[in-house]
Amino acid sequence: MTIACKRFKQIACVTLVVLFLIIGFSGCNIFGGSKKVVGGEFERTVLIEKGTATVCGACPEAAAEVSELVSTHPDETIHINVHCWGSAFETEELNARIDDHGNRYIPAVFIDGIKTEHDQVSMEAAYDEHHTAGSPVMIELSARLEEGNAYFDITIIGSSVATEALEATLRIALCQDSVDYSDERWDGLHNVARRLPEATDDDQFTLDASDTLTFERQVPYDTNWTRPLTAVVWVEDKNLVVYQATSDKLE
Repeated sequence: MTIACKRFKQIACVTLVVLFLIIGFSGCNIFGGSKKVVGGEFERTVLIEKGTATVCGACPEAAAEVSELVSTHPDETIHINVHCWGSAFETEELNARIDDHGNRYIPAVFIDGIKTEHDQVSMEAAYDEHHTAGSPVMIELSARLEEGNAYFDITIIGSSVATEALEATLRIALCQDSVDYSDERWDGLHNVARRLPEATDDDQFTLDASDTLTFERQVPYDTNWTRPLTAVVWVEDKNLVVYQATSDKLE
């Protein structure tokens, strides 16, 4: 092999490494393109998911950062703590959600399904971008608790000015607003996802301009969970990028 060939191979290898690093940090997918928020005419409620665990040393600091963002925009955000990977509150459903995001470490923050660094500057910039963009979808939710089940009555409305149909997935979660949990890392937990069922074929739908679709969903819950609970509904695309979210408090 000539010196020129060896040099070419070295340059090619370095270029590939740099490319994959850029892809990893920018949230891009070379097979599916970038994850991008889709805007629209409706006001957007921004969904903030945080992958966390009670055994995670860095997670309390990230929790404080996210709480500060949410307290700044209380009416424009919904916050879900997804406990996983050894947490006292992990479940198969919650582990599956973090795994579906393709994430490999915690704490991890996803704003409308797009991974974001959990410092105030990065999260505020992501929030501003998403909230300002608006949404092509509006969601109406009425939830209730009856005999150990949480019932979700959901209406999804498509934008009248949409130029193309949305291929989307309906997702629901049931969260406990406050959990009495203390150890050397934590002094109470908030917005803890307790149920987050994985999506099925029945949750896939196509939404055309001005369409109105209705869904009914239910999930069992532990009646020992202290109230209030919060029912959360969102609509996402195949890459888990969220179009819109809403919630309903259950006393």
